[in-house]
Amino acid sequence: MKNVVITGSSSGLGLEMAKCFRKAGCNLVITGTRQEKLEKAGRILRRIEGQGKVCLFKCDVRSEDEVASLVKYAVLQMETIDIWINNAGVNQPDKPVWELKEGEIDSILDIDLKGTI
Repeated sequence: MKNVVITGSSSGLGLEMAKCFRKAGCNLVITGTRQEKLEKAGRILRRIEGQGKVCLFKCDVRSEDEVASLVKYAVLQMETIDIWINNAGVNQPDKPVWELKEGEIDSILDIDLKGTI
């Protein structure tokens, strides 16, 4: 049984990947920044027949400390991590890139780029 961590998996593509891993019988740690969305995703995943664990961890990939805590939690829950998917991301606002404000640019870079690194 594989042990899988997917960042940004409380909705969207991350949740869909988690569903596939659940159906394959993997242990999962899913993450998100909003506890209520994370808990809803956990309920969805647990309704899918599967033998693996489904663990939830609130994590903002912009925080090095939170990511380090995620690693510790995943190892505590599953002993090893076989697959790590950096899925957390934020969409650019629907406007030309030259119209983005500094805070919007910072958010995109902090989550999409630095969070993956």
